[in-house]
Amino acid sequence: SSGINAEYGGSNFASCLQASLKSLIENTAFIKGCVEVKNRGCPTFERITLQPDGDTGWGFSFRETSSGIYIVKRILQNTPADKSGRIKSGDEVIEVNEQNIVGWKIKNVVELIRSRPTGLVMVVRHYPDPLPDNKEE
Repeated sequence: SSGINAEYGGSNFASCLQASLKSLIENTAFIKGCVEVKNRGCPTFERITLQPDGDTGWGFSFRETSSGIYIVKRILQNTPADKSGRIKSGDEVIEVNEQNIVGWKIKNVVELIRSRPTGLVMVVRHYPDPLPDNKEE
């Protein structure tokens, strides 16, 4: 455990994780007071609901890291993701339609996103400092 604490900023990691999980359970929009994670700043979680807007699709693309995390790469203009103003490049997508997608195969994630054309609900983890291109955690 001492390796985890050192890597994530000391003994406050456990309390940060506990606060994050409590917030998700209570469906609170943001978590504050967390310790920095790998020099990216303090993460916050947000539940985001997107509504379809014509035939534009949802308007974001993502990539999978070697650890099974999905990171938003790009937001297309004039799409539900763009108009929401709440999804940013570098955000980590944790849940889609109430399913934890960490570790899923990308084809299954895409299928899940496409399975609900009337609305999309995601939980994303925001960082103040985005992950540089071509870098993984």
